[in-house]
This record gives sequence, structure tokens and C-alpha cells, in this order.
Amino acid sequence: MPVSYSDLIMFQQLSIKNKLTLIITLVTSTALILGFTGITLTYYNEARSNLIEDIEQEAKLVASYSQVPVALNFHDDLIRILDDVLIPSAHTSAICDREPAQIIQTDNGGGLLTDISDCRLKGPVWQDKWLWVTQVIYDISGESIGLVVIKVSTADFNQGVNRFAYLALIFTLLSIGFSFFLAGRLQAYISRPITDLKEATQQLCNEENYNFRVPVTSEDDIGSLSHSFNRMLEAMEQRLVERNQAITKMHLLANYDSLTDLPNRTLCLDRLDQAIAKVSRDQKNLAIMFIDLDNFKDINDFLGHSAGDILLVKVSNNLSSALRQSDTLARLGGDEFVVILTEFESKESLSMVAEKCVLAVSQEFNIMDHIVTTSASIGIAIYPDDASSSEELMKAADSAMYQAKERGKHSFYFYEERINAILARRHTLAGALRFALKETQLHVEYQPVVALNSNKIVGAEALLRWHHPDFGMISPVEFIPIAESTGLILPISLFVVESVCQFITSFRTELTDNFSVALNLSPAILRQTSLVAQIEVFLNQYQVPAKAVCFEVTENALMNEMEHCIQTLKALKQLGSRISIDDFGTGYSSLSYLSKLPVDNLKIDRSFINDMLHDDNDTAITLTIISLAQNLNLKVIAEGVEDQAQLNFLKQHNCEYIQGFLVSPSKTDRAFISFLKSYNH
Repeated sequence: MPVSYSDLIMFQQLSIKNKLTLIITLVTSTALILGFTGITLTYYNEARSNLIEDIEQEAKLVASYSQVPVALNFHDDLIRILDDVLIPSAHTSAICDREPAQIIQTDNGGGLLTDISDCRLKGPVWQDKWLWVTQVIYDISGESIGLVVIKVSTADFNQGVNRFAYLALIFTLLSIGFSFFLAGRLQAYISRPITDLKEATQQLCNEENYNFRVPVTSEDDIGSLSHSFNRMLEAMEQRLVERNQAITKMHLLANYDSLTDLPNRTLCLDRLDQAIAKVSRDQKNLAIMFIDLDNFKDINDFLGHSAGDILLVKVSNNLSSALRQSDTLARLGGDEFVVILTEFESKESLSMVAEKCVLAVSQEFNIMDHIVTTSASIGIAIYPDDASSSEELMKAADSAMYQAKERGKHSFYFYEERINAILARRHTLAGALRFALKETQLHVEYQPVVALNSNKIVGAEALLRWHHPDFGMISPVEFIPIAESTGLILPISLFVVESVCQFITSFRTELTDNFSVALNLSPAILRQTSLVAQIEVFLNQYQVPAKAVCFEVTENALMNEMEHCIQTLKALKQLGSRISIDDFGTGYSSLSYLSKLPVDNLKIDRSFINDMLHDDNDTAITLTIISLAQNLNLKVIAEGVEDQAQLNFLKQHNCEYIQGFLVSPSKTDRAFISFLKSYNH
């Protein structure tokens, strides 16, 4: 009977255990049934052959004993011979005599032979339930004289065969049952490892856990599969560990600063948002401090970025020690830090925290065998007084920090609403300044410098002016810092240099050989390695002698950028230009540097000139500068001279040059030349 599709489906749905048990049992049962069939048939054939052989042997004995009685017709002897036939089963023994034709027989349960045709059988013959065996009787001459016929019942034979088959069947069935029992046990050697693999696979699917192993119970293909599965688990566990480590590292990189291990900008803003949400629910205040290190760039430039990194780590440690556990200290990047404070009573308590932070930064740090000191400027903004969102609060604190820097650094400053207007104007002017540089809104004016011994104009200072079409005249005090912070100071400075060269070339005939124009170099461009080369290009392009241009550097810029100043000023001096220190006396320079610098002039700051007739300190400082310049063979120029009394005092104490509104305010190039002609003549 062919196997149906539904049977296949049912078989496929069986578990591996049941499949193996079924297969083993079917194979064993088939073998046992075939064995049973073979043994039974063999037994049947052998029993039949033995039966026939025994009857034939008995028939031969009867034939041999009956040879003489048949020949002599001794029928009584024949009866005795037939009675002696030893056959246990029911049978009939007969001798067919040919002459006269008659049957001599004995009936032992086989029934008498009545048909003479039975004497013509040739055995052995199986007929229904009887076995017929015949044996020819020969006389001495070998002629057939009769026939022995034995008719034997096969009932005992069939009963014996059936008994054997029954016993064999019982044995076969018992063997099938035992095989089923063994199959249930033996299949476990195959199904258990496979079941273990299945359960392990389900465990992997249900939960991401690789910290287990499948038992290996054999060294065959299934054992090899279990070994491979365990190795796969080990590899996956290792990858999971590596992935978790990578995720942890990514989390740290995404949320923490790699240098200081402080929260970075992303985590800081997230914590700030959470803190704002909490204090909003609790109706409390929150403050942030925006901390920026002062002059950090100088440390990087002088000692290298490695030293700067070490300083940042030490500063962050000091700040952490100065703050409470509830405060969040984060590094935004560079030298910028932020502190989030959620528990404070008043601005006074915030001021105390800010002072602790300033002191924590203002320490001496031993970095790479150098003693480094730094300071910090801190801007403070309060939520919700100063801003309503984290972004606005950060901007407010940043603005307050810049106010702290503008007020002298090394301090803190609370945000004020007016700062927004200042920043808005600064942003507007930054964009307008870029446009002004392209659209020639900038121009240079010249303020005369007068030699007191001759009362002649012998030079001028070039002063940059910006007339905006909407905002009107904008002071350099306002737009020069913007130019420095936006990177526009270099192109603007080169514009001034080129304008001065054009001025000297255009009015060469009206200017004396010793006439020089002074222009100020911003400290922001003293680091530019190409500055001197670009100045030299302009000098050559307009054929201006280098001595006709004097470059001024403020004393504060000189001290903050000493190394770069010395290099740049020496290079300009080698071109033939003159060097002047502007605003002299306002800084804290070491006078020993004056002997090392290629300086030609000292300019006394106008703040001393304004009050020198009324303030003894300013008088003393002014006279000291004049005396110092004379002793060092330097020329001295007084700025901001506005009345005759100041002029008389300076002239009396041998000041060589003056500059100020007493002589003239700054003028455009042509107006200056006209004034020069009228003044000198």
C-alpha cells in the first residue's frame, strides 16, 4: 500500500525522538518478520523432507521384506509385515500384488484403499491431508512384482509446523517489543544531543545569553556538531563582550570628554534640560557658570598642546574638588567648562561658588618642569530670570563670561539683559565689517605729529575710520576688537599698510625725506608668518622707502606676545622701518626688554597727558618716560595733547614730539596735505 501525503506530513511533525524510535522499531521489526518467515519456511521444508524420507525408508524396508511373500503369494506373511510398520501418525500400509491383482493392507487410521488405481501412484505425493509414498517390489530377476503404498496423515506434521510457527511468532513479537524498548533507549544517543542543540538554539532566540554550553556525549558527527556549536557560542559570547565594550566606549565617547572624563557638551545639555524640567516642577531656580581659561592659547603655543592637555586635566580636578557632589561640572571643549548648580540660596551664594572656582584655577601648576599660572573668567546666568531654555541659558552665561574678560579677566560676571543688545550690535557689525572691507567703506585718516624743536609737522599717525551708511561713524575702539575676533584684522591691517603706501607715493613731492607715517599693528596679526613678506611687497610695489613707515605695537601686546613681537619687529627693522611702542606706561613690562627690542620711539599714553598737570603720579610717570627715552636714545612722542599748558610743560621737559587735537584732529589724505602745507609754512 503506497504511503499517502498525509502520512508523510504526520511523520514530519513527529519529534526527532519519536522519529528515531519509529525508524529503529520499523527496521528491527522488518528484520525480525523476515527472519520469522525464513525460519518458519525452512523448518517446514526440513520437516517435510524428513517426514518423506522416514516414510520412504519404511516403504523400502517393507518392500525388501515382502519380496518373497509376494512372489509366493504368502498373504499372511505380508499382513504381519505391514503390521510391523512403525509410523506414529495415522496411516494405511498396503501391498499391491500384480498377479493376481489384489491389495493386501492394514488400516491404522488411514482408511482402506478401495480403488485399484491407487496402486498406480508414483510417490511421494501430497494430497489434501495425506502423504502418499510408494515403493516398487522387485523379484530376483529385477522384474516388478508389486508395489508398496503407504498413506500417512499429515495432521501431526501440520500440528508440529503450526506449533513451531506459533512459538516463532511469539518470539518475533517479543523481539519486536524488546526492539521498541531498545529503540527508545538507543535513540537518546542521537536525539539527546540534537534536542540539546534545539533547546540551546531556542534559548539563544528567547534571551541574549551565550554563557552556557551544550554537553558533548560522543565523538561522532553529532559530537563534532556539538563541539562546533560550543565554539560558535564562545565566539558569539566574545563578540557580545566586545560589542558591549564598544557600546560602553561609544557611550563614554558620546557623553564624556576623553581627556578629563567630565561630561561633554551633549551630556551637559541633556543634564541641563533635565535639571530645568525638575526645577520648573519644583518652582526653584537653577544657575550655570560658563568658565573659560584666560590666555590658554599662550600655554599651548609656548609649551605645546601636550602641556595644555595636562593643564586642562589639573584644572578640571581642582574645579571638581571646589564644587559639591550635587553640582555638574562639564567640559564643552577647548578651555571651556560649564557648572550646573541646582541648590543655591541667592546670588551671594553663587558669588562664593564662583570665587572658589576662580581660586581653584588660579594656582601654580608644575607642567613638564615648568611652573604655569593661569586664571579664569566666569559668566553666570540664572534660570528662569535670565533665560527660559537651556540653549538661551548657555548663551546668556557665555555672554556674561565675555563681559568678565572685557572687564579684566580673572573674575566672574552675572548676566545682564543689556548684554543682548551689545552682542546683537557686535554680530551686526561683524557682518557689516566684511561688507565694508569689500565696498571701500573703510578709509585712512592722518593725524599730524609735530617736532617741538622746530614746530613743524614731521610725521603722522594713520588712523582707520569706518563710516557706515546706516550707523554713521563707528569708532575703532568698537570695530577693531570685532575684526580681531572674526579674523578680519589681517586683511584690514594690510588695507591700512597699502593705503599708507599709496598716500606716501601720491604726495611724495609734498613730504620731506624724513617724513614717516606710523600705523598700529594689532597683536592678533603678530603671529602671522607672512605679515612681513606682505608688507615688503607693498613697499616695493609703491616704491616706498621702509624708513617712511613706522610700525606701532602697544605695550600690552608686546608683553603678551613677546616672542612673536621680537621676531616680527626685528624683521621689520631689517627692512628699514621704524618701530614704536604705543601707550607706553600702561602695561607692566620689564624695562630690561627695551634694551633688547629694536625700538625707535616711545609714545606716552594720553591717559597720563590728560592729568599730568593735576596729578603728581601722572606727572612723575610722564617725566620718567621722557627721561628713560633720552637715556636709551629713543624718541618720545606725547599723545592726546589738547591745550597749550600741556604743550608748554612737555616742551619745558624736553619732550621731542607731540600729537593731539591741539595741533589737529585726524584728516583725510588731501585735507592733511593742505593742513601740512599751511602749518609748515
